[in-house]
Amino acid sequence: MESSGSFKIVFCAVLAFTAVLDAVAAVFFYIKAKNKYEKYLSVDGTVVRVETEHGSRGALVYPILKFKLGEREYETKNAYGKNPWNISPETSVRIVYNMDEPNQAEIENKFLQFLLPILAGASAVMALAVTVAMWFFFPV
Repeated sequence: MESSGSFKIVFCAVLAFTAVLDAVAAVFFYIKAKNKYEKYLSVDGTVVRVETEHGSRGALVYPILKFKLGEREYETKNAYGKNPWNISPETSVRIVYNMDEPNQAEIENKFLQFLLPILAGASAVMALAVTVAMWFFFPV
């Protein structure tokens, strides 16, 4: 009987710790995205061409983006590369760019901007809910 009580305490402690870590991750990703995208605006653009760079992590594909702000046209390499990346020239994309430095631009990525903080937050809530359920509803 005593060992199942110890198991319950350890299990709930691990789940509670996981909930705290997930909550911290959610806040971190939210603040990171918020700080970044406060300086960024969104515009429609086009992939002009695709470049591949080889490095220590293997080959990464970087789309070269073109967009227009007023009368000025910008052409810049996407801020991040991926592999694989199934994108081809002449593809219309939504681009976010830095208001102060328009050459700092990237294809809009809703996953990093919104979904990652939401997933981490949901994971924290689930871990906390399971912890509470284990603690109060499963007797030793």
